[in-house]
Amino acid sequence: MGKKKQKVAPVRQMSKHQLSRWEREKRLQRLLYTVGGALGVVLVAVLGFGFFREFVQPPSQVVAQVNDRSFNMDYYVKLYSLRDYMLTLQQSFMQQSQAAASGDAQSSLQQQLQQIQFARALLPQQVLDGMIDDEIIRQGAQSEDVAVTPQEVDDYLVSQFVAPPQEGEEVDPAKQRADFEQTYNSILSAAGIPDAQYREVATAELLKKKLEQKLQDAVPTRGEQVRVQSIQASTEDEANAVKAKLDQGITFDQAAQQVAQELDKNNPPNPSPSPSADASASPSEHTSPTPPPTPPSPSFSDPGWIPRGLLDAKLDEAVFALQPGQVSEAIQQSAGSYVFIKLIERQADRDISADQQSQLKAQVFQIWLDNQQKTAKVERKLDSQKQDWATRQVQKMRTKLGRAAG
Repeated sequence: MGKKKQKVAPVRQMSKHQLSRWEREKRLQRLLYTVGGALGVVLVAVLGFGFFREFVQPPSQVVAQVNDRSFNMDYYVKLYSLRDYMLTLQQSFMQQSQAAASGDAQSSLQQQLQQIQFARALLPQQVLDGMIDDEIIRQGAQSEDVAVTPQEVDDYLVSQFVAPPQEGEEVDPAKQRADFEQTYNSILSAAGIPDAQYREVATAELLKKKLEQKLQDAVPTRGEQVRVQSIQASTEDEANAVKAKLDQGITFDQAAQQVAQELDKNNPPNPSPSPSADASASPSEHTSPTPPPTPPSPSFSDPGWIPRGLLDAKLDEAVFALQPGQVSEAIQQSAGSYVFIKLIERQADRDISADQQSQLKAQVFQIWLDNQQKTAKVERKLDSQKQDWATRQVQKMRTKLGRAAG
């Protein structure tokens, strides 16, 4: 028997109304697919941009530039983390000491812990300033022919992380090296900073020590000096009053005295409070300690001989520009006060006292650094947004590495 042919159901033709509705539904479906795809692309783009802004872009952003060298956020954050770790070590030590202390010692340690918290708040800017100064030192040392070898850096790191041997104790170089490697690597891991960057920090520290020594050795024992007298005025009004006296021909030493007397006359001191009516009270209950007498203002002084470079740069330049008998104009100082200088005499070559040599040596490096900072092309690009990002990264590192912030 032949197979029966299956009947094919006739295709039902759609009416015009049904066809129109079907076409509208297909268009709507295509529109939904298109919009959904576009929204998906936008969502992925937004998430990707957020990831880029938080994790990809910031580490490469420049936060500072010193002449031809730039520092990015990644370098800065690692230094920030190092300083944060050092503060955490100090904090931990203080907390342990405080737990074993009592009385005044405990109060003193509590104040030091508060100072550590305050220092932590200042870290972002201090790290930036230190990073810039270290680079200025590294670059400036070249012009002074001061250099540090890798071996010197290595020896310096060993001295920082390995306890020195006791007197008479024999040193085992292999054990000392092993102890150093263990301690040093654990510090790097805890601080979140690579070896190369830490050695760069150590290099700047050594260069600073060498520069200080070289500059101090160059401080002369003899040199040009001037003998001066001075009048200190606390305010601009006092300085104007002194200037008026000097213009009237009043001698330099008398001008300050006369102005001070006139100020005392016009501003008498407040009368002392009357004793307590309670006669039974002990003297300590109603008698306050007498404050120390304050020097008159304006005040005259005769500091004597001063070598070049002992005063701050602005005052030093003004003083050594004078001729014997000349009086300077009122020179405003950093604290807001004013000073007049009278040059009495000058000597081109005179012994510098031991005390003044010590003062010159103590400030010679800072003067050198100030001059380097003035000539260097420095750009600070750490705005509040970058600083907040850096702080978040350090906090994350602190949490990851198990460091407490207090």
